[in-house]
Amino acid sequence: MYQKIKKVFLLALFLVAIPMSARKANGQELQSVKVQLNLKNVTILQIFKSIESQTNFTFVYGSELKK
Repeated sequence: MYQKIKKVFLLALFLVAIPMSARKANGQELQSVKVQLNLKNVTILQIFKSIESQTNFTFVYGSELKK
């Protein structure tokens, strides 16, 4: 009985691991995003807004950056 449970558990673990490894490979596409910036004398917030407008990225930052 214990051996059967162990086999089922290992099979389930294997079946869960396959999609997780495929998902990691899909994340590599984020490295190919191109952004064009031509900014001078701007704040970091303006840089973030410019990148967000050209991509699907969203930056999260603390209130201290708004000062």
